[in-house]
Amino acid sequence: MSEKLSHPPINELIIGVYFNPALLDLYTHHIGIFWQHIRDRYPRIEQRDPIGNLYVEAVNELFPMPRYWFTSSDQSHLVQVQRNAFFLNWRKRDTAYPSFDPVKAEFDRLYVLFAEFVHSINPEAQMNVDRAELSYVNQIDATDYWSGPPDTAAVIPSYQPLGGHQPLGFNLQQTSRHDERTHIVLALRNGAHKPDDIKTLIFEIRAVGVLGRATKAQADEWFKTAHDLTGRTFQAVTNTDIRKRYWNKGGS
Repeated sequence: MSEKLSHPPINELIIGVYFNPALLDLYTHHIGIFWQHIRDRYPRIEQRDPIGNLYVEAVNELFPMPRYWFTSSDQSHLVQVQRNAFFLNWRKRDTAYPSFDPVKAEFDRLYVLFAEFVHSINPEAQMNVDRAELSYVNQIDATDYWSGPPDTAAVIPSYQPLGGHQPLGFNLQQTSRHDERTHIVLALRNGAHKPDDIKTLIFEIRAVGVLGRATKAQADEWFKTAHDLTGRTFQAVTNTDIRKRYWNKGGS
């Protein structure tokens, strides 16, 4: 079981599913109606390009349906809906990380509302979960133990600069197979915040499940496993001393 930290460096938690087949009975004009079901907690709506810029078109459609963002008042929660996907992002903003369980509970609550709405349009609609994703985006701004690329190995001990020369910047990604249906993607990069150019280190741990048209209940079982797996991966790739000294202040 993974450890729980009192001050984890989590900047964003993303929970999402992809549908196969896509929900071709869902059109742009339905989105405004669905918004009324969640508008009290998600009062802002925006249009974005679909994930991967892949538009799923339906018959008798002049313009392909985009991805929709529904944002909470404090901007900490973001619901994303497109014809073949449903996501919930928790984003740090001015709020403390609430832990996985409350975010997953909110995802489940919203998913039920969305599923009921989809079936009100077409009672025969099949919401088969073809793929599921659970992502933790960790962010460290310049601080005592990381002030730039040379300090990266102090946080991620397995990090090694190529060629023996310390780079000014890097953007690395590795994908590994956990089992026949789950992959783990590790991404590590550095950057800077504008306008003050505050140096930052970002490392993401993403579990990707190829579930093969699973039910929501089957996807939920996968999320339980993925949550434990991403937690254990976090422990495996980060420095134990930094976890204890900086990310678990006041913790066990």
